[in-house]
Order: sequence, then C-alpha cells, then structure tokens
Amino acid sequence: MSSAVGTLAFRLLLLFSVIGCGFGAFKAKMIDEHTSKQMTNYLNKVAIPVFLITAVGTEPVLDGSINLVYCGAIMALYYLIAFGGVYFISKMMGKDRAKRAVYTCMSVIPNCAFVGLPMVRLLLGENAVPYIGIMMTAFNIVFFTIGMQMFNKDDKFQFKSLLTPMNIATVIMVVLLLCNIQLGPNLYTFLSQITAIVSPMCLMIIGINIAKTPIKEGLKRPIVWWLSALKLLIFPAVVQLAMIPFDFPLDMKMALLIGIACPGSTMACVIANQNDMEPELASQSVAHSTLFSMITMPLLILIFQNLYGII
Repeated sequence: MSSAVGTLAFRLLLLFSVIGCGFGAFKAKMIDEHTSKQMTNYLNKVAIPVFLITAVGTEPVLDGSINLVYCGAIMALYYLIAFGGVYFISKMMGKDRAKRAVYTCMSVIPNCAFVGLPMVRLLLGENAVPYIGIMMTAFNIVFFTIGMQMFNKDDKFQFKSLLTPMNIATVIMVVLLLCNIQLGPNLYTFLSQITAIVSPMCLMIIGINIAKTPIKEGLKRPIVWWLSALKLLIFPAVVQLAMIPFDFPLDMKMALLIGIACPGSTMACVIANQNDMEPELASQSVAHSTLFSMITMPLLILIFQNLYGII
C-alpha cells in the first residue's frame, strides 16, 4: 500500500510542479494575458480535439464502449440533480439572477478539459481518456444551452454553439469506439506528436489562471468556501457513493471522481465577466476552487482508491 501511495504522490507532484511553472512564468512576466489566451485557443481548437481522437488507440477495444454510455448517463443525472438543486435552493433564498447563475455554475460544472484531462491521463492512463471526452461533451451541452441562458436571458439558443471542435472530436471518438475501429500505427504516431503538449500546457494554464486572479478577498467570503466545498468535496463524494452498488469498471469510477472533483469552470467565469454578472464572485470562486483542488483531489483519490481496494 505504501508503494502505491508513494507512486500516486509522485505523479501528483509532477502535475503540481508544472502548475507551479505556469504560475511562476506569469508572475515573472515571461507569459502575458495575450499569450495565455493564444495557448487556450490552441488547446480548445486543435490539440485537445486531436487528443480525443487518438484515445481510440491502435488496439481493439472489447466491451469498453458500453461503459461510455454509462458514463454519459451518470453525467446527465449529475447535472440534472446538482444543477437543478443548487439553482432551486438559490432561488428559494431570494438570490437574483446573476447570483443564481454563478452559484449554480461554480458549484456544479467542472473544468474537465484543463484539469481532468491531464489528471486522468497521468493517473489512469490513455484507456480512461474517452471518459473525460464524454464528460467534456456533457459540459458543453449543459453550459452552451442552460448555462448561457442563465447568464444572458436575452440570447436565444443557437445550435451552432454546440458545434465545437471538442464536441465534434468526441462524436468521432465515440463512433470509432462503438464500431471498434482503430487508428493505424503511422497515423497514431503522427497525431500523437500534435497532442504531446496537451497535458503540460493545460497544467501551465491552470498555474497562469491562479497567478492572475487575486483570491485574498475570496478567502474572506463564506459563499466562496461553500461553492468550493460543493464542487470539490460534496458532489464528487456523493456521486461515488451512489455508484458503489453498481459493478462499473474501476477506471471509469476513478475518471468520474477526478472529473467531477475538478475546480469550477473557467468558461463560466469568462461569460460572467463578459455579461457583468457577479464577475468578482465568479473569478474568486474559480481561483479558490482551483487552488484548494490541489488538496481535495488527492485526498478524494486516496480515500476512494482505498475504498475500492486499489491501494
């Protein structure tokens, strides 16, 4: 057991060291806001979509595709119950539309792309990456429909908002998995060169986001702590406990744990700032949950790995 804990600790140290590099680079002015936006744009439109496609690998997958359906169903239930629950409670408390939107998005929607993806890839391996792809698609569907309407009720939903490179890549990935079609070795090697930068760049962006967001004021606000507690501890633990009676694969359970335990969505923070809907609270919440996820996520991983008999 001590060996397994030591291995986990070392892998997490690798992740956090790269986050520290991003933090230090921004503070030292080696990376500025413009460069950060360009890095994010490249990841969202090129590197991560290609990476999702390479997740099908070069070897046949026997029955893993059905588990993707289970993963998608679990995420749908999670969003339905958690999203609806937080929004309803916020409304019953008399909160205005801006606060309801921030409370709901910051406590429920995880940053799967920049946090969950590199964590799952390093801790669980390439075979678990499709689960994160499904979770990212679930995020896009929920955020670009319900989430956007919450932040701006005057905007009408447009179907094209769902036609993102990541969603398209996820559909391709799922089709290939369901049809048990693999990539050729040469094509896989070529695409892997494009995606080699995904994990380190995602982690660096996390460090940059922490560095450029003041969180001192957020530490003084009880609501920020409550939102982080829901996002980082309560919701991921509840989902895991609900799955105990079911015989799902362990890598799927752990991928869901990591994905749901990710900090609050930076995309929701951006939209809150654009629409001037509690932008300070949204920024503080994202920075707060990102910072404290470095403590809560390893803790949850250790607890549930021990519960599942992995360590």
